[in-house]
Amino acid sequence: MAVRLREESPADLSPAQPSPLGAVLRELLDASEIDFAAATSALPAASPQQQPPLCRALASLSDFVCAEARACSQLLPPLLDHCARKRPGGRSHTRVGALLHWLLCQPALRRATAAALEALLLSPSPHNRTKLAAAGVLDALFARRAPRLRSCGAQWAQQSVECVVRGLAECALREAGEEGGRGAAAAARPTVLALAAAGGAVRAFGELCECAAEEWRRPIPASSSSSSSPPLLSPSSSSSSSPPLLSPSSSSSPPSAAAAAAVAGCADALRRLLACVRGWRAEQPLFVTACGELEARLCEGEMGLAAALLWARCAPLLLPQPAEARAADVEAALRCWLAVLRLPEDDAATAATPSTATTPTAAAAAAAATTPAAAAAGLHPGRGAVAGANARGERMVRERLGFTEESWRLAGGEEGEWRARMAHCALCCIALQLAALPPDARRRAIQAVREDLYVVAAEGCATSAGAALPLALLQAVLPSLLATGAQAASLLQPLLDMLQATDEASTAAIALTSQLLLAYPALLLPDVCAKLDSPLAVQRANALSILSALSERCELTPSAGPAVAQQMACALLPRLADEHLLLRLDAARLFAQVDAPFIVPKLVPLLAAEPALRSAAESAALSSLAGPPRATPRDAGAAAALLFDARLLPPPPPPTHPPTHPTHPSRLLTPRATAGQIGPCAGAAALHNEPADDKAVGKLEERVLRLVRKWAERVEADRWPRLLHVACTKFFAAAHDASSLRVLKQLLSVEQCLPHLHHLVDAALQRLRVVPELKEEAEESATFDRLRPLLLLNLLPEKAWLLAMEAAAHAGSCDAVAAGCSPQLAGKEEECRELLLARLEDPRELQPVRKMAASLLARLPVHRLLPQMAGLVKQLAAKQEEIAADDSSHTRTSLALYYVCCAVSLHPDAAREVSSAQYTDAVFPVFSVVGAHEKFRRLQLGCMDCFARALCVEILREESTSVDTAGTAAADSTIPRKPFIEEIPPPHAVCLERDDASPEAQPEKLLPRLLMLLRAGPSTPCGLNILIMASQQLAHQGGARAAATLASLVVPELATLEGAETLQALFSLAFHSQSLMAPACAYILMQRALTDARSSAEKVRVAALKLLGASLTCATTIDAWGPNPDEMVRQVMSQLAGIETIDASPAVRQLAAQLMQTAFTPPTLN
Repeated sequence: MAVRLREESPADLSPAQPSPLGAVLRELLDASEIDFAAATSALPAASPQQQPPLCRALASLSDFVCAEARACSQLLPPLLDHCARKRPGGRSHTRVGALLHWLLCQPALRRATAAALEALLLSPSPHNRTKLAAAGVLDALFARRAPRLRSCGAQWAQQSVECVVRGLAECALREAGEEGGRGAAAAARPTVLALAAAGGAVRAFGELCECAAEEWRRPIPASSSSSSSPPLLSPSSSSSSSPPLLSPSSSSSPPSAAAAAAVAGCADALRRLLACVRGWRAEQPLFVTACGELEARLCEGEMGLAAALLWARCAPLLLPQPAEARAADVEAALRCWLAVLRLPEDDAATAATPSTATTPTAAAAAAAATTPAAAAAGLHPGRGAVAGANARGERMVRERLGFTEESWRLAGGEEGEWRARMAHCALCCIALQLAALPPDARRRAIQAVREDLYVVAAEGCATSAGAALPLALLQAVLPSLLATGAQAASLLQPLLDMLQATDEASTAAIALTSQLLLAYPALLLPDVCAKLDSPLAVQRANALSILSALSERCELTPSAGPAVAQQMACALLPRLADEHLLLRLDAARLFAQVDAPFIVPKLVPLLAAEPALRSAAESAALSSLAGPPRATPRDAGAAAALLFDARLLPPPPPPTHPPTHPTHPSRLLTPRATAGQIGPCAGAAALHNEPADDKAVGKLEERVLRLVRKWAERVEADRWPRLLHVACTKFFAAAHDASSLRVLKQLLSVEQCLPHLHHLVDAALQRLRVVPELKEEAEESATFDRLRPLLLLNLLPEKAWLLAMEAAAHAGSCDAVAAGCSPQLAGKEEECRELLLARLEDPRELQPVRKMAASLLARLPVHRLLPQMAGLVKQLAAKQEEIAADDSSHTRTSLALYYVCCAVSLHPDAAREVSSAQYTDAVFPVFSVVGAHEKFRRLQLGCMDCFARALCVEILREESTSVDTAGTAAADSTIPRKPFIEEIPPPHAVCLERDDASPEAQPEKLLPRLLMLLRAGPSTPCGLNILIMASQQLAHQGGARAAATLASLVVPELATLEGAETLQALFSLAFHSQSLMAPACAYILMQRALTDARSSAEKVRVAALKLLGASLTCATTIDAWGPNPDEMVRQVMSQLAGIETIDASPAVRQLAAQLMQTAFTPPTLN
């Protein structure tokens, strides 16, 4: 009678408190092996009382599972806890596995059991002990009991095994992901649970494939052999029409679609699991390559009989931790598979059998029970093999798997296809068998079969460029053959033959070829480099891919890398001119592995070539300067020294297209240069070319400077101190080289260098401290040496000086840090001022040095030196005769004036000082001097430039203020606006004391005083020159809008003055204002030009016509033509026509004709 079961938690099922379910489990687990086997195989009795006790216990267990959906989930934890933490393979594991197998084979229980197992395996980590027990039991179950049960006729249900496979695979993947992170699951170190789950998943999937193979071994009835049956290996078939894999044992029909769906449901999980397992054993090329072949067979379109047999044979060897076998057993298994590969096609009777057995007895038994196969038809099925299968071939293959004599009488192309499939399976098993061994055992096993293994690998390499598995075997067997004294050149000939293939090589083949290339560079590298010049783009692409993989290997093995990389780079230079863009880019990336001192001098001259080659050479140079992407960046100082020493003479560029015939690869030309060497780089002497013209050299230098900037933008922040130190050393070492100045300027134009500029300041100040004093007239060569530290400070960007002033203003506060300025740069302000002032005040110092020192002093805060320098300028008018007679006095005054001019453009305080009435009253009398000495005339021009700069500051400030207040004025039109030009009191009424003036006080305006200067007769030309200079500077600083602002303020006043000089000033204002000039001003200029065009002086007429042309350019609106536009147009046209006809001057007539044609003649369309 059945035992009535109740729901109980796992805690209730302890031995101390037996329950109905606990009693049933104890009875089943404690029974003997014979009784348990008899109970699981016994037929149902007529009444329960006639059944043995174990049969009644199994029936009670079945009733409990069928009673409720959650019953199986409650049953599995206590059942698996029975074997947890016990020896794998012991009695507890065996009995629990037998119970699980019985549950999975019962039609009413298998679905619930499989679902409960999958849910348990995917449960959270607190259940890891139970999950580990489940994985171990399932692994042992599929490894030991399945073959015996299949021999007895027992079969698995495909849906149940699918759930188990998916659960085990996902459990292994999740455990690996938790150990190493989701993004690094394949590279994580596997845990015990991950290994056990992976092994169980592989064995379970192999069981599915083995069952499918057994189904295909049965003969096909005639009714099912119609031509409409699906082909054996159809890559285009879907999951619903692909060959089924598993069917019930009692059926003789072809496998059902449910089996194929079960395999398809497992394929994705198995594919991801294989990628994870490959990461665990990534250091074994044989294992990784064989796993790649198995993963390729998991594609849905190829999951046919051949793929099923491949998985069934290879699954036992895929375990992450295979058991070690005896050397004799391994050798027997290897010879068994090699016999399959060496079998002649017409000798099927004496065939050996492919097997995964690791003992001679098992291998012999398998040889008597399995079909022989050969590999001569090809070892890499995947191209023509799939297309050749059809319904007749499927029936023939299935009959052959049935081992009937009739099957061997059939002939045709299908037999060769099947032989290739089985040969491929043999190669995979050989690779996995060798990979499963420890290194010493693997070496001994290869040594035992090295001759036969080399023959197999050589044949596979000769078949296709994508034969990765034979390449892996060749790599494994080569060391053993070379140890016998064999010639490496002859042994590597199969690999050289493989390079002649015209197919695209696979990724695995490229990786293995690169490993062989790194091991034997002298033998293989010349041939690979020769393929770079092949007329076939596929062969060039294969060679580039191999060299790309080699470059990564060179990065991993620095001892062998440099020499190989340099020889590779010499061969890659012509590929920068390849006709295919992708090949040019691939070649440029490979230069990252080459030492920059070796290759950059060869790449720099190529920047003068055609655009395609120039772009590729620039990318290659940047790659070499930066270094490999995943390695530590190369020394920025050595790269900077190399760019300073770049040669600028271009050689003839290499041909754009590859040669028709292959050429010998380039050899290593020069030894490796020392990285970080200061001075001429090694390899530059190899470039001896004819001198190019100045224009070509200038173009090349411009492109080299662009290369410098692009490289500097990629330099990391922590590399800048070293870079700037080397740059300063190279800069000071080449005093006469102007190109070093331009290179350093490009480096300092990068924003990333700002936090590190104090290194340059320290270097410049150090040089200034040690500059010797001049005791006599210096030579011209000394000028460059004494100017170098000042030029280095002059190269500092303006932003660096502003940051220094901000840091000085906020010294000791956190505002300096918040502003991003450098405290070290600001801390050198006082020392910098003292050293520069010493150079400025030294009367024996060279004039260029003193002038450069004055400009650099003007960049520092001016509150210390401006009063002194401005005082010297104020005395200019009073000491006219002394300055003309004394050279030292003239030099001192000119330097002071130069300092004030530079300071006005940089500091608002200096502009306010120059605009003050005190300053203008003292300096304006200088402009009234006529016919002065040439020295004094130059000082007059300096004063004009100084006031022009101050006027620009004033106009730009007024323009910015008007823009800021425009919105407020538009919102409230009643707000009065202060006029820009206003009447000023006489000089005696102006208070000259400004001690109480603050920076926030309203500055005094300079423009009204300049307009008064224009009314004075002798000083008018100087005033006009000031306005011309100001218009030019405004157009440069603020654009045409700023110049138009100045024009709107001064044109009405200037229009009342006479003379050609006035017309020239008006022309300058109109020319720089362009179309932004106010219409009223443009109308005034037009009227003035028409009036002066009638002058009797030729000089005035020419200036008037130039002004007319500029005013016509500014007259872009109807308002610019006055109240009567039509009359104004007629007047202009008639006057130009009259001048063109009757003017006495040819220059005036020609100018009038050009204006007439340009302004009033419509353009003609060709």
